[in-house]
Amino acid sequence: MCAEACPVSLLPQQLLWYSQAEDHERLEAHNLFDCIECGACSYVCPSNIPLVQHYRSSKSDIKKAQEEKVKSTQARERFEFRKQRIELAEKEREAKRAARREAAKQAQASTGTDAMADIVAAAQARAAAKTTSPEQELAKLQRAVSSAEMRVEKAQVKLDSALENAEPTEKINILSAALSGAQQKLEKAKVRLAEHSN
Repeated sequence: MCAEACPVSLLPQQLLWYSQAEDHERLEAHNLFDCIECGACSYVCPSNIPLVQHYRSSKSDIKKAQEEKVKSTQARERFEFRKQRIELAEKEREAKRAARREAAKQAQASTGTDAMADIVAAAQARAAAKTTSPEQELAKLQRAVSSAEMRVEKAQVKLDSALENAEPTEKINILSAALSGAQQKLEKAKVRLAEHSN
């Protein structure tokens, strides 16, 4: 009777079984989300089973499971990205240490040269170990611009809030000064980024 009463031609009895068994894959395969929750199946059911309530509950469970899956995937991706970033930073530090050790060995080996030349060579080796690639420098400058823009936005929001709430003039002046400082830093960061891009 419930199958005949269904306006979207679903199989309410099978949906009930899968709903009670919490078999989400079969529910989706039997088009649970096509159910418009009209209540016709519950109305004609001779056993007075609250079919629609079971379907609603199953729909919310499926949606919750899908959201949890998305969250866990995002968390896993964040963890893997962080792990890669840490490994890369460790490799860079190790490379710098190796460069320093090599520079120290070369400085010790060249004891026949004068001491000033050794100091200069060691300083040059340290500077070479510290140099970053153009891509890393560009990424660093872009992060600085993004961070400065966020600080400007936050300072603007605080100032607007203070003006709306009629805060004391002293507080408004402090917030204005903070906003001005953040804007100056943003301009400097943009100039440095533009110089690097050119």
